[in-house]
Amino acid sequence: MHRRYIKKLFLGELRPVDSLKFETKEYHKHSREFTKLYREIQALLPKDQKKKLEILCDEHTAMRAEAVTDAFVNGFKLGMNLSVESFYPEKN
Repeated sequence: MHRRYIKKLFLGELRPVDSLKFETKEYHKHSREFTKLYREIQALLPKDQKKKLEILCDEHTAMRAEAVTDAFVNGFKLGMNLSVESFYPEKN
């Protein structure tokens, strides 16, 4: 059973970032500040530019999710490779 999950994680098919729950005080603090600034900037923009700000934020969110996923997958691969190597003696 576990090998299936290990394989999916190794290949990047499982995305742990999709199930993260941000419950820290720091996250909530930054989230509130982001929302405040977003609304302030949006209020300054003419109507036709507000959609661009929304698209910009959506694209940035998508980029960050991909970066977090990629970092996790690469870290997982590194950890698995280090674990496997530790079971085999070094060849001279």
